[in-house]
Amino acid sequence: MMIFAKFMLIFWVPLTIYWFQKKDARVAVLLSYIGGICFLPKLSIDLPVITYNKEVAIALGILIGEALSKKRVKYKKNNFDRILILYCFISPIISSVINGFGAYEGFVNGLALFFSWGVSFVTGRKYFRKEEDLKLLIRYILAGVLIYVPLCQYELRMSPQLNLKIYGFFQHSWIQHFRYGGYRPIVFMTHGLMVSFWLMAGAVVSFWMWRDKNIRKMFHLPLLIVFAVCFTTLVMSKSKGALFLGILGLFSWFIYKRKTTEKFFVLLIIIVPVYFLLRIQSLVTVNDLSILMSRFFDEERIESLLFRLNSEEVLLKSMGLGQVFWGWSRWARGINGVNPLTNRAVVVDSLWIISYASQGLLGLLSQFTLILAGPLTIIRNMKKNHFCLESIVLCLIIILFAYDCLVNAMMNVIYTLCSGALVSYCEYLVNNKRNLLAV
Repeated sequence: MMIFAKFMLIFWVPLTIYWFQKKDARVAVLLSYIGGICFLPKLSIDLPVITYNKEVAIALGILIGEALSKKRVKYKKNNFDRILILYCFISPIISSVINGFGAYEGFVNGLALFFSWGVSFVTGRKYFRKEEDLKLLIRYILAGVLIYVPLCQYELRMSPQLNLKIYGFFQHSWIQHFRYGGYRPIVFMTHGLMVSFWLMAGAVVSFWMWRDKNIRKMFHLPLLIVFAVCFTTLVMSKSKGALFLGILGLFSWFIYKRKTTEKFFVLLIIIVPVYFLLRIQSLVTVNDLSILMSRFFDEERIESLLFRLNSEEVLLKSMGLGQVFWGWSRWARGINGVNPLTNRAVVVDSLWIISYASQGLLGLLSQFTLILAGPLTIIRNMKKNHFCLESIVLCLIIILFAYDCLVNAMMNVIYTLCSGALVSYCEYLVNNKRNLLAV
């Protein structure tokens, strides 16, 4: 059955090309990204230059599909696009050369980053510029979540086995998907935590849309029902981190509705770089964080968190001046097996520490700038412009995804696509306003 899994990864490229030929480019993009992330197997095929996986399959399908269909869209480059080049190519090449792996190895590393993070961000920039584009994006995200709900309910009852039944293998550790006397759904994603965040995104989006009252139904279902289904499945998925972020997302509606202001979102974003500063400078200890987390989570989750944080602590203390700025390159000798400076095993699960260890401050800051590019653009222009609710709730989801990346490494390029879309939407709105004023 592994043959079927490999077939699906290869088949996704011509399928995406077909969608570009037969459908609107935006629909083709959404079908490829949301369908691919949700249903393609988490499998890697080693090729001479790149490791072929679901993110690469989606990216290749998009690039080839738009070229053959002649639906390529041009857009004006800005500083975020330059940061993308910095993150995907300049930073990994510098890191690789400094660590003695050579420029070619750095280029290969950068190519992997481009196919995962880069193409999704650029695709969002190209195809989602107007309010109706964001509405379409929201609809497809909710559709993807709703399709996942019955699959999650099945695995909650029958155990996580859909990937095993269909593709012939289980994509992660079984023990990590048994929690609190029951099962945690994983379906076809990387981990149950990734599924929980996906459910959380659907719950928050549907709640905001329902509370706004401009849209009463989605897919002929009352939005209240959509929210109730998504939130209930989120609670049943047994991921307290995602549930905590979901409650924060729901609570954010009342703050936003009470006073539409950028200050609240500025506060939410500032937490990310402040966390980097506190952890890198060891201004907040593992003990401090465990005391804080004990107010929200049970002892078992605290122990898991402490294991991660202690590993991060070992890594942070062993990084010399060169590693602080450039990292250990992709193979990250500091996180791959035994740390060469301490001879202690290092296991890290957070995207931020993986990025920091492999590419140093340059890679860390450029990566999270790309993740938060959409929210940063929206917030910067919020005082002078009226943005649609869809852009605001997407802004919130991306910020919550950045929070999740502080403790997990569940890469979902759909959120990077959303970030790129928000950048282009804001630019389109601001430019239209200038044109109207100039008339």
